[in-house]
Amino acid sequence: MNNPKPVENKNNQAFAVSANHPLAVEAGMDVLKKGGNAADAAVAVSYVLAVVEPFGSGLGGGGAAIVLQDGKAMSYDYKEIAPYSGETPEIQAGIPGFVKGIEKLHEDYGSLEMSELMEPAIKLAKEGFEADQYLVDRLQAASYRISKSSASPFFNEDTVIKVGETIKQPELAETLERVKENGAKDFYEGEMATELSQALGVEKSDFQRYEVEKEPPVESTVFGYRIFSAPPPLGGTTLEQILKLAEMFDLKNIEPDQADFPHSLGEFIKVAYEKRLDTVADPRYFSKDMDKLVTDSYIESLKEDLDLSDLPSDVLLEDSTADKKGYDNTTHFVIADREGTMISATHSLGNFFGSGTMINGMFINNSLSHFSTNENSLNKKEPGKRPRSHSSPMILASDEKLIGIGSPGGKRIPMILSQVLLRHIVYGEELQEAIDAPRFIIEGNKIYVEETMSDDIIGELSQRGYDVYIKENPFFYGGVQALVVDEENNQVYGGADRRRIGTWDAKNEH
Repeated sequence: MNNPKPVENKNNQAFAVSANHPLAVEAGMDVLKKGGNAADAAVAVSYVLAVVEPFGSGLGGGGAAIVLQDGKAMSYDYKEIAPYSGETPEIQAGIPGFVKGIEKLHEDYGSLEMSELMEPAIKLAKEGFEADQYLVDRLQAASYRISKSSASPFFNEDTVIKVGETIKQPELAETLERVKENGAKDFYEGEMATELSQALGVEKSDFQRYEVEKEPPVESTVFGYRIFSAPPPLGGTTLEQILKLAEMFDLKNIEPDQADFPHSLGEFIKVAYEKRLDTVADPRYFSKDMDKLVTDSYIESLKEDLDLSDLPSDVLLEDSTADKKGYDNTTHFVIADREGTMISATHSLGNFFGSGTMINGMFINNSLSHFSTNENSLNKKEPGKRPRSHSSPMILASDEKLIGIGSPGGKRIPMILSQVLLRHIVYGEELQEAIDAPRFIIEGNKIYVEETMSDDIIGELSQRGYDVYIKENPFFYGGVQALVVDEENNQVYGGADRRRIGTWDAKNEH
């Protein structure tokens, strides 16, 4: 599916989906065409992604979503948690939140039957789909840690399937059928909860006690937009801090295609990332005031930690196994419906394919590796606690535009999204142009750049003291998916990252 042109939002009847896989976009659009709303489409998209992009998300993982409806925003955190029993599975698996989170979104906003919305995923699991290059590449990269006996749909004996082969997942189809028939109740309280808890070596009560966290999002104002993003322990606070620092230092006076852009933005990123180590964690486990972290006065206080001289600063950006090893996989989608509701959601298994272990046809997460290895950290592992995450689903709203955006990328997500957003909302680049632009990733004094970065910028960064590395791996730089409802020009359009196989679609149908 090629990315289409913007569609006219005639009579406010336009609707759209942007996701990391074309089959997920197709499933979401089919739901919207039938009269379903954004939450209905989110169910279909989420479960289809679990089938066709099994390395990025699934029933064995979790996620987070921002919903904006009638001007009111709500955050849903259905990320994995540490078992309440105190047990730590050898594969570092947390109690999955995906199934309960999707059901909660549908319960609060959905209109069509859940069973109908799960059918596209069940059909794809039963009848199969063609393996794409993207999936095959991920399988080859992770094959050494995937249990091939349990993940047989993806291997011919010990060899990764080839591009174009049909992948059928009968065991996953059976699990999906059980969820369709019995809902989240079976997954968290019934026979399936018994099976999963025994397989993971935790208590069934660990599943029974799982709850979705529903609360107002982190909200601030920057560059004329109200921003709604995921609250701690998720990454929205960090991303908003980066954007507000960019506004405070008038970054619009710096050209995005000059070395000053990655240097200055890199310093904002470093300060925000360093501060998160002392301020961002599961708020149920300590008494810090999270709401103040995006206030103007707090952002002003961060200025003393900034060094915008030509020399790069070096700060600690990571304190968990996941960050140190660079676990970087999630998936993202955005949906906009006829009623003006928008959902921006990021789902994950932790690393690519999570732990690499399959149970009942689903890959199981390894998200407990996102807890700090430092016992004095706010992010240390405790029973029932959610580990810190960089997932940053976001919605921005102004009088003229509504923007939903997010990306995979692990610890790099706020870095990736800040670059794209600044190019679009500050420098006026078209959304797709901003997504396509060369990216950089800061890690201490090192800066990784895409091969499309100009030689002049690379040379100047080197002169300033950076160790510059050209890194060609497209997965390293995320996979941004976005939608825009443009009130000023009466259009709806999207953006999709060519670094992966994401796409988007929009229609105006009565």
